[in-house]
Amino acid sequence: MEWVKKNISVFFFFFFMVFLLFILLNESVTLDPLTEYGMSHAIRMGEIPYKDINTVSTPLFIMIFSLGLFIYDSFSIFLLEACLLYTGIYYCLKELLGKNVLWVLLSMSIFLFFFFIPTYNTMAFFFMVLLMLLERKGKTSDFVMGILFGCMILSKHTIGLPIFLCTCIGLKDWKRIGKRVEGCFIPGCLFVIYLLVTGSFVSFFDLCFFGLFDFGGNNRLMIPWCVILSLILFGLTCYFTKKNSKNILWYYALGAIFFVIPICDTNHFPMYFPVFFIPFLEQYSDRIKGHVIPSIFIGLFVLINIFLRWENLSHLTFSPFHHFEGTLMYEPAIPIYQGVVDAMMREENVIPLDPSSMFIDIIRDRKIDYFSVPLRGNYGYAGTKGMTEKVNLMKNTYFIINEDFYQEVVSGKRPYSQHDTELMKYVMDHSEKAAKVSIYTIFYKP
Repeated sequence: MEWVKKNISVFFFFFFMVFLLFILLNESVTLDPLTEYGMSHAIRMGEIPYKDINTVSTPLFIMIFSLGLFIYDSFSIFLLEACLLYTGIYYCLKELLGKNVLWVLLSMSIFLFFFFIPTYNTMAFFFMVLLMLLERKGKTSDFVMGILFGCMILSKHTIGLPIFLCTCIGLKDWKRIGKRVEGCFIPGCLFVIYLLVTGSFVSFFDLCFFGLFDFGGNNRLMIPWCVILSLILFGLTCYFTKKNSKNILWYYALGAIFFVIPICDTNHFPMYFPVFFIPFLEQYSDRIKGHVIPSIFIGLFVLINIFLRWENLSHLTFSPFHHFEGTLMYEPAIPIYQGVVDAMMREENVIPLDPSSMFIDIIRDRKIDYFSVPLRGNYGYAGTKGMTEKVNLMKNTYFIINEDFYQEVVSGKRPYSQHDTELMKYVMDHSEKAAKVSIYTIFYKP
């Protein structure tokens, strides 16, 4: 009971997260989080990461989130799991920073609350703040710390590995580093065994390592103001790391720059922005005053978000679609997707090739595959060429494409879109128009 009284803010934070993810950020959580739910849903249905589905990160996030789906396979369960994960992040930061956690929450809220869009980056962030807390408490063995580092790497390898290497530099103790490396091998070896047993070893390296050359080359999503602020924060981090070389927490912040590499946009930068403030507030806590101010500004940002998103919020209704019961969606979109589903039910081989591909595949109970995430760089090395060759071999297949969206991307009206217009063009050039369903065109490849 004493623990509950002491941590009453943790329970309030959980319900705040329910409000954010289910209502305020409703439009945003149907983007990347929907893809992650689709991947978790695929695992729940017996599919194998890398072999059957084209995730480009290590799989701990979608594996853990698939567990709740065995109880009830719904996007609502996925969002509740995300609320618990964010509450875990808040609890770790509260234990580390005390009341100064409010300043970090303020830094998470500034950019339209985009920090709270659950993806594999969120899982990596959780392990990072957990490790920071354990570093400061100093009671956890280096071997156990290594196991947790391994879990962070398995959450997002391109973030976890750089942070681990940076902290090894800050540790400056080969014996302790060795223990941490040993601990890291435990989850690492288990993962390699999993890859070998499932026959996905080659596909994993193709998607998550060799495919990075394609991913980085095809997705240079560098929004100028995000890049400038990232460089400023990284410069400040380097300065404080050099100035406080014995404070291991600064080395975590140093490696966290990989939250915005190779993509530095409004989805990735909000994950990096709060990191600098964690070691700063921890080290200079005695100089920070006024904890009412961040609370007021967080409330203000909530009101601003309600105002900016009012058009979407005022048209929310409960979803009628399978696997999305209990979640809200934009009401005018319902007849559009219902029309697509009805059209797909009339034919057997129908593949949506659109930003909404994952959503359409889930509500139709179509098997999740590489076409469900039609993004450039998400197919492995020279992946688009391989996908066009796969399309070339298909017979008696229908494809659903939003031609207006395609034109907006190729004309530059959507400069930061990752969608594979080359694959879409190949399908349109080698198929014939069969029908029109609302905003979508159905192409038939005989």
